Order: sequence, then structure tokens, then C-alpha cells
Amino acid sequence: MQVILWDNFSKKHNSTKIPQIAGTRKNMYMKEATSIENPTFMVQSNNFNYTYAYWNGHYYFVNDIVSVKDNLIAISCSQDVLATYREEILDTTQYIARSASAYDGEVIDTLYNGIADVIRKEVVIPTPFSPIVSQGSYVLGVVTKGTGAGTYGCITYY
Repeated sequence: MQVILWDNFSKKHNSTKIPQIAGTRKNMYMKEATSIENPTFMVQSNNFNYTYAYWNGHYYFVNDIVSVKDNLIAISCSQDVLATYREEILDTTQYIARSASAYDGEVIDTLYNGIADVIRKEVVIPTPFSPIVSQGSYVLGVVTKGTGAGTYGCITYY
């Protein structure tokens, strides 16, 4: 079997870009227990500058190159899904509301509507202030760690 390898090819991970120049064809063997999504190719070469590969209709990012023995290297890859399915992606029509090449998954997206509903619960309980409340005054109960006068359990009344 053959794999096509490129030296120093770079692209953004969210791009469908594929190499426009011819790569180097190499005879290769698959490492045992490998997958089509994250294969390891065994190639006769001393070149440690490979960054991109094509095999069996799939494009791959080169993650690591390890020297196995004299003139034999193991090239570990991960599939470049956007390049592999480039034609299918370009044949579709999409509407993109927003996009960013740099993002942080830990940051909350404030432009996206939240799905949680506000829950409001009102509970009427007797308090030591019941005679005053019946005369039209307001009593505010706050959950707090407070202690002392006006505190009953975890609620302080004002």
C-alpha cells in the first residue's frame, strides 16, 4: 500500500484546505491494531518533517514520528475530517450565524439563549412577626449564616 506525505504543510484545524502541491509517495505498512481514524503508518524513511498525509481517501494530520530502527519510522496520525469530507461539505448550503477561529469552551456564550426557566417559589410560614405583618408592614427573610436577634435557623429577618 502507499501513503502520500507532505513536508511542512500547515493549515487551521477548522479549515477544509488540502495540499495543492504533489506529496511524496511512500510504500507503507500499517502498524498492528490501528484504526482508520487514528492510524500509524510504518514507512522506510529518515525524514522527520512530515506534517500531513493522505491514504485510502482520507487526509490526516501527523501527530508524531518515531524512529523504530534504521531507516524505519512510525508515523502516528489523526484524521482531518474537514479535508476528508471537503467535497460533501462544499456541496451543501449552510447558514453560519457566528464563527470564530479562536474559542474557549469554558466561556459561557451570552448570545445563546439559556434553556433554564426561572423558578419562583413562595411559601407562607408563621414567623414571630405575624402580629406586625397583619398590620401592613413588610418583613424580609434572607438565607444567611447570621446569628443573633432576628435569626431563626438559617434565615435572618429584617
